[in-house]
Amino acid sequence: MINSESITSIESLVNITRQDSADWGTDVPIWFRGEPKVQEPLLPKLYRTRIGKSPYKENRLLQQFRSRAPSLGLMNTPPRNQTDDWLFFSQHMGLPTRLLDWTEGLFIAIYFALLESNPVIWMLNPLELNKIAFRDMNQGELSKEIESTFDLPLTLVNPEERNSTQLYLLRIGKIIIDAIDQLNKRQGDNHQQIESDLFGREKMIKEMYDPDLFRLQANIGNLNIRGAWENNIVGTNIPVAVYPTYIHPRMSSQKSCFTIHGLKHSCLSELVSSSILKKYTISVNSVAQMREDLHIMGISRTSIFPDLDNLAKELSERN
Repeated sequence: MINSESITSIESLVNITRQDSADWGTDVPIWFRGEPKVQEPLLPKLYRTRIGKSPYKENRLLQQFRSRAPSLGLMNTPPRNQTDDWLFFSQHMGLPTRLLDWTEGLFIAIYFALLESNPVIWMLNPLELNKIAFRDMNQGELSKEIESTFDLPLTLVNPEERNSTQLYLLRIGKIIIDAIDQLNKRQGDNHQQIESDLFGREKMIKEMYDPDLFRLQANIGNLNIRGAWENNIVGTNIPVAVYPTYIHPRMSSQKSCFTIHGLKHSCLSELVSSSILKKYTISVNSVAQMREDLHIMGISRTSIFPDLDNLAKELSERN
């Protein structure tokens, strides 16, 4: 369970997040999320309880959205084969997905939190989240070499991940062909030596199918994206943190980043500890003043949603 700190002002929230993030290290990226206090915190919309309704069918939603969106998106939709961008785009357009929105900006998170009753701010160490996800997948600690180079992973489709079976078969086929060539060339060689060589090649083939080796080579930034399009047959148990492609101006203004759930559909707050996740509950009595303070700081509807519709709404609200 993640304990919560009570917040009564923007200043107090800035101070406490500064102190908490300093414990994580100054070179660590810090992410924030604002949401209401709910029964299922930090759970993607795709997995939330729907009273009186069955759960969303993820693959059907994504496939139908991808097939119909281009005619309505004024040619601003991603290329069809870029499944990571389609997942980001779907989330941004409001489709229920396995993604959770985060931001690199604390004030942006405060803005979204204050749109709701009982607002809560979450702070995440995304780098440590990915290390936990990687350790869990590999059932052990990271080596010092991997630990020193670990970073937020790319989400682009990795051909070795996407076509891993085909690639393995091609590699195995080449090994077999090479072995046959060697036999043809060495018919007069020592029989025992040939058997030794073949045994070595057999060992190479078995290593290629070693699931532990596959997990070590897996791109965790892409695994859970694949799970969304492949009926959840692959993925990590722990959600993974990724930077998205900014396929819409709003994503840039909101400093968007995401966590992607994988095989376990539980709240993130139930899957990790307070060592990488902090919770701050804003006092209901402080909401009005904090909204006004945000406006003075230049955080408004149009700074978060820079388009004409929201300009009209902002002017209507302020006059």
